[in-house]
Amino acid sequence: MSKNTLRPLISVAAFSWFVVGGYGLWQVITEDSSDNWEIAYSIFAIALLLGSLLTVVAVWRVSRPGERTLVRSIGVAVCALGVLSTVVAWALPLWMTLLAVGYALIALSGSQSWRRPVAFLAVAQLLGMMTMFIGLAAELGQRDEYGDYPAAFGIGLIVTAAATLMSLYQLDRSVSASAPSTPIRA
Repeated sequence: MSKNTLRPLISVAAFSWFVVGGYGLWQVITEDSSDNWEIAYSIFAIALLLGSLLTVVAVWRVSRPGERTLVRSIGVAVCALGVLSTVVAWALPLWMTLLAVGYALIALSGSQSWRRPVAFLAVAQLLGMMTMFIGLAAELGQRDEYGDYPAAFGIGLIVTAAATLMSLYQLDRSVSASAPSTPIRA
């Protein structure tokens, strides 16, 4: 795949994940339980859906030349379920687990230069989830009216977004190193 066709996709995905991380930071700073949460949550949910969708599409497009097509197909299907589950954005463990498993399967399906960044996408989801659970166990921040700790969820989102941004950067670099910058003419 040409880097000219993949770079805009990765750029929009990266911006969306940046917004997801920004929402996580907003949760940590404000721990707001007032009526102002709906707009911020809506922006977060849209950014999460867009970011996860575009990241999965980028990985799908990069991973086409994989050797194990069945494993790749299963990984893409699990990632698609992960993207679909982001509609319930507050269910972090659900979509993080599905995306992590899907990315891991896709990474196992090939041996090209894109394998490592895709594997780190899986790790990014798991790191965020682990951070969130540690924050919940430590009762980090103030408890909200639902009995949750918004700061723990926020830190989990920040970790996931930051690690995903690094992974997308590495994915772009791996594609740029292996693909010509201009199309080859026959």
